[in-house]
Amino acid sequence: MPRPRKSSGGRASGRTASKKSSRASVEVVEEDAGLGIAEGVILATAVVLLAAFIMLDKARGSYGEGMFFKNQTQQSN
Repeated sequence: MPRPRKSSGGRASGRTASKKSSRASVEVVEEDAGLGIAEGVILATAVVLLAAFIMLDKARGSYGEGMFFKNQTQQSN
């Protein structure tokens, strides 16, 4: 007949304590604070979109519909 196990009362047994000590420690490495690929793509996309908006507004300005270049027509001398 098997005997019931004795409770350890919340204390770690010698077997589990040796397993915990044999685990490898984890080293935390901080990332560089420089501009990464993702941030570079976001920045380049923002610059291209802003340039496209200004170019489109300049083109629509000749028809009197632009926000910044409204009613500015090219005058030839």
